[in-house]
Amino acid sequence: MPGSSGDGAPVHVTAHAQWLVAPAITGIAPPSGPLAGGTEVVITGSGFTGATAVSFGVRNPATSFTVDSDIQITAISPASATATTRNVRVTTGGGTSPAVAADLFTWQ
Repeated sequence: MPGSSGDGAPVHVTAHAQWLVAPAITGIAPPSGPLAGGTEVVITGSGFTGATAVSFGVRNPATSFTVDSDIQITAISPASATATTRNVRVTTGGGTSPAVAADLFTWQ
């Protein structure tokens, strides 16, 4: 893409594009924990760099989480009032991971 300076002299312009892709979860371990929460859950998948949130269901954010690498996050499960199963979701600048069978966490 050609450009020019204020005096009309040509200026070299370089453009870079970065595609943001939603993260994807391929597994979690362990897949269950106590109602009190506090379970360390290792989430595996892809696209985790820059994660801004990890949630257990729609309104249950992880107590804390650490992005270990682009393919792994360690999160602490929140408490749940009832025994239930919810999808673990990871959010980055590229979006939120889709719900899949491999990301189900159960409070017992």
